[in-house]
Amino acid sequence: MYGQFTAEDATLARFYRRHGFTIHAPGEPVILPGSSMYRDVGASPLPGEQMFSRSI
Repeated sequence: MYGQFTAEDATLARFYRRHGFTIHAPGEPVILPGSSMYRDVGASPLPGEQMFSRSI
């Protein structure tokens, strides 16, 4: 699971961390690992945003 939020929003960053998400550095993409049957998939944040992710 992944998403993005405005990089300056410290309240959302704390919320996501508290719920077990990894907060990625501003501009850093999220790479979702594939398997032997499927390739890795990536997502990049929009300018001024950063990504959060968590395995489910």
